[in-house]
Amino acid sequence: MRASDYTTQEWLKTAPLWESVYSAASNPSFFLRRDWVETWLEVFGNQLRVRFLVFERDGAVAGICLLVDQVSRHGPIRTRQLYLNTAGEPSGQSVSVEFNALLCRSGMEADMAVALAGFIAREPWDEFLVNGMTESAFGDVSAATRGLADPDPTWSVDYYVDLARLRAEKRDYVAALSKNTRDQIRRSSRLYAGGGAVEVTPAKDDDQALAMLDELASLHQAAWTERGKPGAFSSEQFRAFHDKLIRRTFAKNLVQLLRVSAAGETVGILYFFIHGTLVHFYQSGLTYRDDNRYKPGVVSHAAAIQYWSDQGMDAYDFMAGDPGEIRYKKSLGTDSRQLGWITFERRNLKMYSIKGIRALKRSLAAFTKRRTIAPVILEG
Repeated sequence: MRASDYTTQEWLKTAPLWESVYSAASNPSFFLRRDWVETWLEVFGNQLRVRFLVFERDGAVAGICLLVDQVSRHGPIRTRQLYLNTAGEPSGQSVSVEFNALLCRSGMEADMAVALAGFIAREPWDEFLVNGMTESAFGDVSAATRGLADPDPTWSVDYYVDLARLRAEKRDYVAALSKNTRDQIRRSSRLYAGGGAVEVTPAKDDDQALAMLDELASLHQAAWTERGKPGAFSSEQFRAFHDKLIRRTFAKNLVQLLRVSAAGETVGILYFFIHGTLVHFYQSGLTYRDDNRYKPGVVSHAAAIQYWSDQGMDAYDFMAGDPGEIRYKKSLGTDSRQLGWITFERRNLKMYSIKGIRALKRSLAAFTKRRTIAPVILEG
């Protein structure tokens, strides 16, 4: 398998190849769609060093990927980083790619991994990073880079609701959860509704979706600012990306925003990506009250999950995302899988030095902990 190198200026030439490979891939994700990649390039392409690799076999395109060159610092040591696909944005601007993998025609994953490893073996990088990598892709890339780089994976749990299984088993979603979570949803829903019902209203067109995104962003930022944190929508590039993505994909039924309301008031607004019969929850803006009996997050998700089940979706995915959100995702999910944030560390003097510094820091921390002075008890 042979790899050819293209620049971002050649995207119009590369884009049809990307689409042809995507349509022939065994299990491509939303985050590998042309729509996602094209939007990402429009927003971040000019501030990053980006190129494409097109893999061919017997004159036919077999696979394609995007590579991003970056520079990072580990203490006094600077490293050259190489990212796979849409990642490597400046700090605080990331749009968080997940379900990342090698995009190739079905059955060619292992061969593409070998070809990619052969290409990057000649490149001057220290760390090869794949964000949100699927377990199968990790196996292929790890095997292909053996001898070139050592993988340092951080695995995150991705919780989801298996709607297809619940329907097949004729089970109600809320009834499938723990007693504590069931009680929270039912009690809080009654409080919000005030004797009425919790309602879900989808955006009807892209203008309405963007207006709902404005409201979502305001609610989101208010909550995060109160916690002393910047919030995702503090980045102009982050917001620009989603404005463009919604304009590009709403009419294709690839994104949707839902307003969850009760007694005429907004409980929350949720933003989703749609991939076949899988719906990814991406971001939310919630209306909080001083009374903590009101749970806007669990009520909004429970209502949205029922909405998407009624639409015939097979899975409601919470995405791995922020580690601080794992607890509520675990309580609302019925199933889970793993995604990896993998750093393949090259076997060179620079990376061995960094490992040595890390080991020294761990040893010093352990030594300091052991030297904790015990209290002295005086007798007499």
